[in-house]
Amino acid sequence: MKLISSLFVSLLFATGAYAQGKYTITGQLTGIPDSTIISLLRNDGNVLTTVSSDTIKNGAFSFTGSTDETALFMIMGNSEEFPSVWLDVWVAPGAVIKISGHNKLVKTWQVESPVKEQQEVTHYTAATAAYLDQWQQLTIVRKQLFREILKDNISPERKKQLKAAIDSVDAKSSAVSTQIETREIAIMQQTAVSTIWLKKLKNVAIDAKYGDKPALREQAIILYKRLNKQQRASVTGQEVYVLLYPPVVVKKGEALADADFKDLQGKLHHLADYKGKYLLLDFWSDGCGPCIMAMPELKQLSDSLKDQLTVISLNVDTKKQVWKAGSEREAITWINLSDGKGMAGIAARYGINGIPHYVMISPEGKILDTWVGYEKGSLLAKVQAHTKR
Repeated sequence: MKLISSLFVSLLFATGAYAQGKYTITGQLTGIPDSTIISLLRNDGNVLTTVSSDTIKNGAFSFTGSTDETALFMIMGNSEEFPSVWLDVWVAPGAVIKISGHNKLVKTWQVESPVKEQQEVTHYTAATAAYLDQWQQLTIVRKQLFREILKDNISPERKKQLKAAIDSVDAKSSAVSTQIETREIAIMQQTAVSTIWLKKLKNVAIDAKYGDKPALREQAIILYKRLNKQQRASVTGQEVYVLLYPPVVVKKGEALADADFKDLQGKLHHLADYKGKYLLLDFWSDGCGPCIMAMPELKQLSDSLKDQLTVISLNVDTKKQVWKAGSEREAITWINLSDGKGMAGIAARYGINGIPHYVMISPEGKILDTWVGYEKGSLLAKVQAHTKR
């Protein structure tokens, strides 16, 4: 299962400020041994794609590539000693970007860049650096504890101790994240809405909802009210809205929730069009490993039970080209739709927090069952449990 959270969802904005073509990223680090691998990833909506990796030599690494738009990339360190986070790096055509750092706390590495989005990120980072470092260190501790708890020979008593330690780290991390967001909100209150501003607002809204922080939610609502109509209609704006004002989630026994969907050819569809058979809704993303693992079983179900069952895959990627590429690679032959709203549209009506997420619907259009995650054979077992009654 892949949780979809604010750390890995962002809008990409085009710009004409730079000549089209090559970007260059160079890094100079101390306190990190040579042979350490540094990876560059690109954020394509909900999907993180590895662009390149480089091995540190004499403290240096570098990446070059081409882009025709301003886009969000991430830099990560590939070893257990790095925190479970990354450095946001905004690139643009023609941009030359320099990175420096003195430890493995990547989130607070320094970035020199002509890209205005990066300069804005740097402003927020400077205001929160001390707390960001605390937070990164806590993610390292949590990763170490979690790695130990997964060992096969661990005793029940030790497992109990580790769970308590993880809970303690999580509580500390939550407190530190509130300190970070409080300082970011202070900046947001004094600055205009921008790409980065919206990204920060989404982070605050996510922590307010899932961290159960009502005071933070109230501050996020005040900030949300500053958005104009166009900003509210953006994918990020809609995601913020459903985080702050969650829609009513449909439950077992209730009628299905419906929406306007389109297939990859642009044809309009509704779930109600397929009443009369059992429906299996498959909420998926191209960046979700278990979602992709489930594709052969979905095809098997679609082919073998076509007289009883209609399989409908509902993609939650925010960029159509990502949805299209994944669909073509996996050779999806069954019904494959999207409302174009990521996690803010129909996914919110079904209470989707993690994917793959499945919903079983009766021929009369009533919700029979919902579940999250995939293991081989699990879909067949679930579907047969309903269709053979």
